[in-house]
Amino acid sequence: MSGGTPEPRTTREFRVRYSTAKPSPNDQPLNSLRLKGEGKLIFDATTLAFEGKRSGIFHLRRAAPRWALARIANVDYNAEASAFLIPTRNGKHYVTVWATSPEDAEAIWALLPQEKTPEFLADQAAYQRFDKVMKALGDRFYVTPTIIAINVVVFIVMLAAGAGLMSPNPSIYIRFGSNYGPLTWSGEEWRLLTSAFLHVGFLHLALNMFTLAQGGGLIERLFGRTRFALVYLLSALSGSVVSGWWDPLRNSAGASGAIFGVVGALLAFLAVRRADIPPSALKAISIGTVFFCVLSLVFGAIHPLIDNACHVGGLLGGLISGAILARPFTIEARAARKPAKLLLAILVIGLPLAWMTQSLIA
Repeated sequence: MSGGTPEPRTTREFRVRYSTAKPSPNDQPLNSLRLKGEGKLIFDATTLAFEGKRSGIFHLRRAAPRWALARIANVDYNAEASAFLIPTRNGKHYVTVWATSPEDAEAIWALLPQEKTPEFLADQAAYQRFDKVMKALGDRFYVTPTIIAINVVVFIVMLAAGAGLMSPNPSIYIRFGSNYGPLTWSGEEWRLLTSAFLHVGFLHLALNMFTLAQGGGLIERLFGRTRFALVYLLSALSGSVVSGWWDPLRNSAGASGAIFGVVGALLAFLAVRRADIPPSALKAISIGTVFFCVLSLVFGAIHPLIDNACHVGGLLGGLISGAILARPFTIEARAARKPAKLLLAILVIGLPLAWMTQSLIA
């Protein structure tokens, strides 16, 4: 609903405080102009200028950014905090400011455009539907912290056995079940799974568990506990099999393949169930997830000690199983039990892996 753009007769200035933080709902930047600290909002009849210090060497001597008021829409005003999220109409730039008093906040609000675009309203409605399902599901998730706990406990036990905190002992890892080709393919196929719970040094463990903790909870809630656990295990197996197929003599360990699979499952969910995700969140999560995958795979390709084949295998396993197991993000869909989908995912992932291992088993 459009309320029009006020046109003040004279210039109005308001002291404000800028923020460079990010909001939690959709991770959109609160201050893309890199303004920080104390500053001013300066209104005239048709424009709004943002005066203040700007971080970064390329912004030190530039004039204060100035937007036409007609360029501004979808302003979010929190009267209780005297805070504003002021975006451009196209959504590419945002600035968050705090007024110095409730009176200034009300005056600023009266001068800002009140228009809400149809795209913004649709996005807000999508967020409300998404949040409603999230609240109904509850804030707790169990599989992700359980996996992290298992990995940490196994690492501590291996340390006690002499695995080494920073300089690992390969023989200990083989003894605990690493994916060591000469043993894996000669009757100890269980190593394909146990290797996903071993880590080669503290940094390896910390990086993998941090990555899982960052995104695992969200993905677990999108899929549900059982489906998430199945995606994780199938991705771990996919990564281990592809690793052994690529280099049958390699001694490999780590949860990276399974974690890449979880990320792949997220990409599959975003593609298959895109209508269930708020548009702005869909864009932000998709870009961040693709960037993570590309950057990690490129780094893995140039680092000889990283088992990139395991990463690729896990990612493919997660993409495929995630596409099969993704379902509408509604309470009704989550309540319906569909074990056939679980079986289908196992068959679609398991049969190609079984075929790949035939040439490797001694």
